[in-house]
Amino acid sequence: LGNPGAENMIILFGDFGSRESQDAFATLKSFVEQHPDQFKLVWKDAPQPTLFTRNSIRAHVGGVCAASQKSFWP
Repeated sequence: LGNPGAENMIILFGDFGSRESQDAFATLKSFVEQHPDQFKLVWKDAPQPTLFTRNSIRAHVGGVCAASQKSFWP
């Protein structure tokens, strides 16, 4: 997300089922959108399967499929 050629890269290691990851993503997405030429945001899968996020792995597999279809960020 952002400028693919930007000098500044922010890497978010996130879990789709984690509220903390969702909050961090929202904050970083807003920041990158405010500075679209200077930054790019890179998502790295870091699923944490627990009792509360049993479908976390499935969500991450879906994210990889969406990325292969150029539909990850939307």
